[in-house]
Amino acid sequence: MKTKLNIITAVVLIFLINFYYRSFTFYYSTIDWDELTYFIMGKSILDGFLPYRDYWDLKPLGIYLVHAFTLLFFDYSILTMRVSAYVFSSILAVILFISNYRKRFKESLLISFVFLYSFVYYSSGLASNTEIYFLLFEAISFYLLFVNEKVNVTQKSIAFFVLGIAFIIKYIIVFDVILFFLAALVFSFIDERIKKSGSVFEVFKKIFYEYALYVFVFLSPILITITVYLHLGSFDSYWNSILAVGKNHVRISTIYEKLEFIFYLKYFYLFSFFFVGYHFYTTKRFKLERGAAVAFVWFLTSSLGAAWTGFLYEHYLLAVLFPILLFISFVVFDFDKTFGKRIVIRAILLLCIVGVFIFSIRKRNHIAKTLNSIPDEGLFMADAIRKITKEQVSGQGYFFVASGSHAPYVILDQLPPVKYIQPNNYLEKTFAVNFAISGEKVISDIIKKKVNIVTWCNSKSIHEILTQKKGESEFSQEFVLALQTYLRNYRFESVQIQRDVRCTLYYKRG
Repeated sequence: MKTKLNIITAVVLIFLINFYYRSFTFYYSTIDWDELTYFIMGKSILDGFLPYRDYWDLKPLGIYLVHAFTLLFFDYSILTMRVSAYVFSSILAVILFISNYRKRFKESLLISFVFLYSFVYYSSGLASNTEIYFLLFEAISFYLLFVNEKVNVTQKSIAFFVLGIAFIIKYIIVFDVILFFLAALVFSFIDERIKKSGSVFEVFKKIFYEYALYVFVFLSPILITITVYLHLGSFDSYWNSILAVGKNHVRISTIYEKLEFIFYLKYFYLFSFFFVGYHFYTTKRFKLERGAAVAFVWFLTSSLGAAWTGFLYEHYLLAVLFPILLFISFVVFDFDKTFGKRIVIRAILLLCIVGVFIFSIRKRNHIAKTLNSIPDEGLFMADAIRKITKEQVSGQGYFFVASGSHAPYVILDQLPPVKYIQPNNYLEKTFAVNFAISGEKVISDIIKKKVNIVTWCNSKSIHEILTQKKGESEFSQEFVLALQTYLRNYRFESVQIQRDVRCTLYYKRG
């Protein structure tokens, strides 16, 4: 009874604390542009469109399906997108708590709060990024494979199936997948040898057939996806999207840049190595339990995945936070062996809890103040589109986001008039070149759709971009030139948005 009450208490506290951390973001339209893209792609699926054929983005299908599933039950709004991230991150913290609860209640709750605080500290963790979603499925898989003391074939099958779901949310976790398979395989072999269930050959044969099943179960989500695309006659669209990301979506970064990026988590590394060193010193045994050993290697493989593509975005580091905190907790919560039962140690633990809350409140309030001081570009542009549609445009306003936040697509419940949802894909030279996106084709599509409103939010105007030297510009001048020609030939008028001087709205009268 006490155990159930403790778990219920912990779950309630985790959801309340995470609500406090995230509540100020619930209606803000733009924290990270990627999250908007995933959400819009989810909406397109429910509207009967096929990802990669009708609408395109460079992420795997899984993240779009997660949002499509959410939209089956909730409305298409910024709030739904934020609540989705809130729920998934809260459940993730609950799994972290349960993974450690077998040893300590207060300590397990503390590590979950530290985890939620780290999502605030690395502020892109407040967005609905893929890391929150695939981490949840990875965490479930880890728990079933390496935390449960007795794991049967059914549990392992579930573990590898949810790992397969994590994989179709983001392919870069392939290094984690290899680790989970190898670790589970080695532990299975050791357990069978301990039970003396047969010769080495017989044990190997038994495990081979068992893990052939797990490989099939792991691959089933992607096999189902392939089957659907083959049935719809669009497998080429799906396969080419995978090849495009694998072959083209890379950025040249030096080893030093990647290491510098990874060591942005320096405090987590510092504490982990300190606790491990102290643990070995006090226990006099240089051996980790299975869960701790796998968690340690997991944070190494997730670090490798975070830096692999060379695009060193902060939210990639979120994937490293869960395994490293899991590792720290597994080692530190061997509490009596490592620290003993001295009162001074308990006092230090209490100070740590107080310290986490003080720093988290300060950080949360600082980010809230900062966010509120930044113009909500997506909301302003949506308001401007409503106003210009009512006053200057006859009929329904059909708009195209040429530059800036594509949040208006969500706020005004419209899908983009072009195949490419995120403006960066056709505006930024890196993306346009990597994915061979034709700016002229993009403009051709908006002409066919009879767009009558175009939004532009950028620190540089269209004219300024076109006057830059071609080799020095970070923008696709081919797209910008095609856009300028289109706006001129179709006689668009312009109005500057007073609430954000970087934003201009172009419209056709009548």
